[in-house]
Amino acid sequence: MNIIKGMDRIALVLAICFSIVGFIGGADDASERYRTINTEYERWAANPFLQVDEPPPMYIKEAPLWKILAFGFGSGGLSFVLVFYGIRGIVRGTIRLSKWIFEGFKS
Repeated sequence: MNIIKGMDRIALVLAICFSIVGFIGGADDASERYRTINTEYERWAANPFLQVDEPPPMYIKEAPLWKILAFGFGSGGLSFVLVFYGIRGIVRGTIRLSKWIFEGFKS
């Protein structure tokens, strides 16, 4: 079953790549979701007559590091599991289906 071993290795490489992408996406989502917006910036942006001077800072407080890491590792791990076991399941299911069809023609 060298085909299964080869496809498992390909699935592992793809899962690692997608887990990195998932980690970055989850960390970005957490940093966007848990920022605190400055109310002075909202007032400055809402009033077009006050936009002569420099704008105040848009965010007062960034997201905590533990939330960014938790979202990153959670989404990275989830994407790893979904891609890895999804590809492995498709490969094994296809092989079993093809064996079942070929055995049906033999009998």
